[in-house]
Amino acid sequence: MPDRNSFSWAALISGYIQNGMFSDGCGMFKEMVCSGSFPNHYAIGSVLRSCQEFGPSGLKLGMQIHGLIYVLACNVLISMYGRCSGYSDCARHVFEDIKSLCLLEQLLTRVKKSGLVSDLYVGSSLVNGFAGFGCFDYARKIFEQMSQRNVVSMNGLMVGLVRNKHGEEATKVFVEMKNMVELNVKSYVILSNSFAEFASLEKGRRIGKEVHRYVICSGLIDKEVAVGNGLINM
Repeated sequence: MPDRNSFSWAALISGYIQNGMFSDGCGMFKEMVCSGSFPNHYAIGSVLRSCQEFGPSGLKLGMQIHGLIYVLACNVLISMYGRCSGYSDCARHVFEDIKSLCLLEQLLTRVKKSGLVSDLYVGSSLVNGFAGFGCFDYARKIFEQMSQRNVVSMNGLMVGLVRNKHGEEATKVFVEMKNMVELNVKSYVILSNSFAEFASLEKGRRIGKEVHRYVICSGLIDKEVAVGNGLINM
C-alpha cells in the first residue's frame, strides 16, 4: 500500500496477534511507530495483549508502550490547551508535570513529526520543560525555532537558566527580547533573581543596581510587591 494510515496498520497488527504471531505483531507495531504514524487504540490494545503472551519478557515492551501512550496524550493535551483561547497556562502545566527527561525527549520527537515545534504554545511549553531540566541547548534551539515568541517562552528560558546558576545568560535573553515581547512583572522578578547567579557577584550587583534605578523610575517597585521582593533578594 502506498498510503498507510492508523487503521490499516492496526488491522495488520491485530491480524498477526489474533493468529498467535505475537512477535510479528510487535515488530509491525514498532515499524508503525518508526514510520511516524500515530497508533490508534486498536493497535495499542492489540500489542499490549501480545505483551501478556510473552510473560516477564514482554514487560519491557509493555513499559515502552506505556511511555508512548503518555507521550501521545501529552501531545494532544498541549495542542488542545494551546489552541483554546485563555488556556495556554494549562498547556505549560502539562509539560511541568513531566518528571522524566526521557519522556520529554520522546514528546519532542513526536512534536517535531507533527510540525508543532514552531507553534507558540507548544514551543513555549517545550522551552519551559527543557529549561527546567537544565537542558539549555535544547531549550535555546526550540526558542530560536519558534516563529513567534512571547513572554511565557522568554520567562521559561530565563527561569531554567537562573535555577541552574546561569545568571548572565538569563540576563542576555532578557536584553535580546525586551523590545520584542510584552514584558510582565514575572520578567522583572526573574531578572532580579538572575543577578545573584552571576559568576562575578560584583558584576551582578552593578547591573542589578542599574535595573533597580530603572524599576524605581518606572514606578514598578510601587505597583508590584513581587518586583520589590526580587530586588531585596538580589
